[in-house]
Amino acid sequence: MKRIFLIISAIGIISTSINAQTDDVWTLERCIEYALENNIEIKRQELQTVLDEKNYTQSKYNLLPSFGAGIEHQLSSGRSLNLESYEWENRRIQQGSAGVRGDITLFKGLQNYHTIQKDKFLFLSSKSDLETIINEKTLLLAAYYLDVLFSEELLEVAKNQHEVTMMEEERARKMVEVGNSARSELLEIQAQVASERLKVTESKNQLDISVLNLTQLLDLDSVGNFKVFKPDLEMELLEAPTAFTKIFEQAVRSMPEIQSAEFKLKAQQKQVEIAQGERSPELYLSGLYYSIKNPCNIFLDQ
Repeated sequence: MKRIFLIISAIGIISTSINAQTDDVWTLERCIEYALENNIEIKRQELQTVLDEKNYTQSKYNLLPSFGAGIEHQLSSGRSLNLESYEWENRRIQQGSAGVRGDITLFKGLQNYHTIQKDKFLFLSSKSDLETIINEKTLLLAAYYLDVLFSEELLEVAKNQHEVTMMEEERARKMVEVGNSARSELLEIQAQVASERLKVTESKNQLDISVLNLTQLLDLDSVGNFKVFKPDLEMELLEAPTAFTKIFEQAVRSMPEIQSAEFKLKAQQKQVEIAQGERSPELYLSGLYYSIKNPCNIFLDQ
């Protein structure tokens, strides 16, 4: 069975850096936690998920009957209509009424039911989108973090090579002074020293760019004395997948991007069913009750 070597994994870095968090040194775990708490894109999607959840809850409440209540008071004098006897009288009359009303939808082409299902799938899709963004930010942070570590290693190698070449230059200079070597050999080594000095500068610039990319993703105000924790890396031996179909099946079950697309497709299908339900007749049940009171009648002789 084929086997491949995995140089480093994000989980491995997190496990080795749990006890290394300080205010000055950033571990991968600290970077991820900071990004998840402060990233604007993640916060925006969290608010969208809450909104979709509220819409889903409201769509279920829409199945409940609706109720209303009202109260009215009238004061009239002279020739007025008495609502209790429904006769015109010469009085000063105070009259009041209060009532309640309720109605419920019995059938509407199953539109309310399909609306609940649609809002449910939109809510699940929004949750999957949130997981997708978190995964993307986590992987991007891990990649930038590893890039900083890699740039630090390249800078260290470039510095060591430059020091070795400088020692060779000093040795070649002494050999030329005593006449055991040609001056051309010294010039070649000096050219190599200049070339390696350039590599040190390029490696330093690449490290600065890597740190800048990571701090920008973290949305820090400035780079400052930003330092990353260097974990102890161990190589892990993993088995390679045996078939593409297994990879695809695992992706369908676990990847939130695919799950979100499936939920959105189901939501659109429910939207079609809602539109089809508009062709069906609507059946409502409604009730109304009002009472009339005449608490105070004052008679005036005309």
